[in-house]
Amino acid sequence: MPRTKVFYFIPNLQQGGVEGQILELINRLPPRFEPVLCVYHGDNVFWDKCPPGQPAHDLGVRRMNLGALDKLTDILLREKPAIVHSYRDKANFWARWAASRAGVPITITGVRNRMMALRYLATEWYLQRKSSVILANSIGVKHELVRWARVRDDKVRVIYNLLDVDFFRPPTAAERAEARARWQLAPDARALLLPGRMGIQKHQLGLLAAMRALARRGKWPKQAVVMFAGRARDKLTSALVRWFARQPELANAVRLLEAVKDIRSLYWASDLLVMPSLYEGLANAGRLRDRPARDPIARRQRRRHRAPRRDRLGGGDAAPRPAGARAGRSPRDAGGTAGRDGSRRPRARGRTLRAAAGPRTGSDGRRLRRAAEHGRRRRHRARARGHRNPHR
Repeated sequence: MPRTKVFYFIPNLQQGGVEGQILELINRLPPRFEPVLCVYHGDNVFWDKCPPGQPAHDLGVRRMNLGALDKLTDILLREKPAIVHSYRDKANFWARWAASRAGVPITITGVRNRMMALRYLATEWYLQRKSSVILANSIGVKHELVRWARVRDDKVRVIYNLLDVDFFRPPTAAERAEARARWQLAPDARALLLPGRMGIQKHQLGLLAAMRALARRGKWPKQAVVMFAGRARDKLTSALVRWFARQPELANAVRLLEAVKDIRSLYWASDLLVMPSLYEGLANAGRLRDRPARDPIARRQRRRHRAPRRDRLGGGDAAPRPAGARAGRSPRDAGGTAGRDGSRRPRARGRTLRAAAGPRTGSDGRRLRRAAEHGRRRRHRARARGHRNPHR
């Protein structure tokens, strides 16, 4: 029985989660499939993780153009795959045109991140008809595709990322000591790791600005060092990151490692994993498997859908029912007031929020105070107009 040929198309195989995922998939395909790989350009990091003898094509371009589209179409005509599977937004754009020109019966596009670039967001509603299915790696990505790119809900499938738990496992004491020695970390050093390409999304600049502010106040621990592992993709962001790293306050607290093949050794050597991303395709894990169990993880989580009530109200948990609001307790004890019919009426929303949330500072406190003040003004205007409260 002939094998089903699958043509994988991705811009490059440099360090990154998407690149690792496509190689994990190729390595795990059942024998009935025959994978063929194609990239924009071949100067990358991950080629050694391809299966032995893996067929691969290199278009020899940094950016796709009409000439590269013709070359990609010719490769598809020669390979005659049954399936074209592309990864990343820019590769999806060109793969669909080339697959349509070459007559490939099935085209699968993979969207692996949120905040799609505007030029692709504007065309996704039209190009979706050239995709047999669109794969996303989280509900958040699917939500943006359906809501903002106007992709049909039944066109999107969510398949979560692959993870080799046997490879990414907690280290032994000897493995951890060897990893720390490899990265020249002193026994008393507190190592923080931020893996990811340098760019606005990963928010290295926000972390460095916070570190510099702490250092100027004398609150940054002397033994703490942050390791930044990732390629310098965005030129402006990379230049600003290097500028921060050269500042006297951070000279001994920052290490720029560029792209790293053996990311597992960095996980093993570090004490904390820092995830300050502004947005991600997947929610960051609350626990890293390959770290000492005693160490917490510093992370920043962004919600992908409607925020819970506590966020919409400006911080703190949603106002709970007063502790006394139980059967057999008076409305006064329960934190409310009684109506004419003796029924219990909760106190005004602003007072309840203040009582439940407690004192607040910063922007959360300002929002809460404004909400309470707005409620007081509305009640004052109602009384001035002679409107009576029906509960009284």
